[in-house]
Amino acid sequence: MTLTDTHLVAGDMVRAYTDNPEKSELIKSLEVEFDEKLFGTSNIEQKIEKRKQTIKEKLGTIVQVTTEVGKSGNGKQLGNIMLILGIVGIIYGAIFGLVYYF
Repeated sequence: MTLTDTHLVAGDMVRAYTDNPEKSELIKSLEVEFDEKLFGTSNIEQKIEKRKQTIKEKLGTIVQVTTEVGKSGNGKQLGNIMLILGIVGIIYGAIFGLVYYF
């Protein structure tokens, strides 16, 4: 996708803005779709921090549930649950890392 002062080029589509690009309906629709101001400062750092916080909260919840299950069950069940959670965590981390890498 290429933005110029007067046109947007995306693939085989070429669209002209009618007036100021900040006021163009096309630019507004792209900003909504990408959740980012196209002619402003980026807020990607805040988005990354928000996602990191969400992941930490979810992992904290998983640890709490695992601890509660471990208190009510025997050691072998807890070991199996921890093994499964470890494998799932490694797979999740690998997928998450690959997505952000590419």
